[in-house]
Amino acid sequence: MKKRYRQHRAIKCAVAAALIVTGGTFAQGSAEAAPASHTTPKPFSLWGSSSHASPFGFFSVPEAVPAAKNNATPESNENEPANMKSEKHVEASSAKQEADDSASSVEQTPAEQAPAEENLAVNETEEPLDETAALIEEIIATGKTYFGTPYEFGSNRSTVDTFDCSDFVKHIFKEVAGIQLPSNSRTQADFVKEIGETHTDWEDLTRGDLMFFMSYKGSKEADYKGIDKSKQRISHVGIYLGDGKILHTYSEKSGGVRIDDFTDRHWEYRFVVGGSAIPSSH
Repeated sequence: MKKRYRQHRAIKCAVAAALIVTGGTFAQGSAEAAPASHTTPKPFSLWGSSSHASPFGFFSVPEAVPAAKNNATPESNENEPANMKSEKHVEASSAKQEADDSASSVEQTPAEQAPAEENLAVNETEEPLDETAALIEEIIATGKTYFGTPYEFGSNRSTVDTFDCSDFVKHIFKEVAGIQLPSNSRTQADFVKEIGETHTDWEDLTRGDLMFFMSYKGSKEADYKGIDKSKQRISHVGIYLGDGKILHTYSEKSGGVRIDDFTDRHWEYRFVVGGSAIPSSH
């Protein structure tokens, strides 16, 4: 009996020594997990396979624990090809720069696009008219207040019940500007020639200039071909408004004072001369 006990004790000591060398432990039916950084060596077993139970039942031999696999993420994968990691680094840098530029643009937009308040004030304020231009506008505006006033050849110059062409022009220039024009279109043309520059091309005229016309010869341009207009008798006058328009009165059937577009009509073919009726000293 004592001999068997000594044999049993000797085997137990030998097994314990083997476990210490191989990393085993005396935990019943279990073993400590080996570190994940390396592969644990396969333990020594007195009984062959470590899967066989110990005949003594008070300790067990652990199975070999495989080393942990590399769980590195794609961003830190050391096995990734160098050129691929370089491309990803460039893409990440570009994306960050684009985001920074976009944020910078948003921050700068209000300052770059908002116009200065003083500039808005300048744009909204039109340049004031000089005295002559303002006077011309007042003459035209006053003339328009007589729209529809009946036409009468040789009208009474002391009333505004009717007008002929020269009476109408004479009246509004006197009413607004205090300028005393002659009584008929021929002498009014002479007055304009005497006080300033005149033009035979209507496109050279300025808003408010007087326009003088020869007598009617027909509705077509050919009807006036070959005529020396400078020698023709003036028979009509009106006020040039610009853009090919004239403020005047010329017949009972026309409805009295009115505005007409005279381009490509007999009025254009009949035009002789024009100019300002406002003296430079006025």
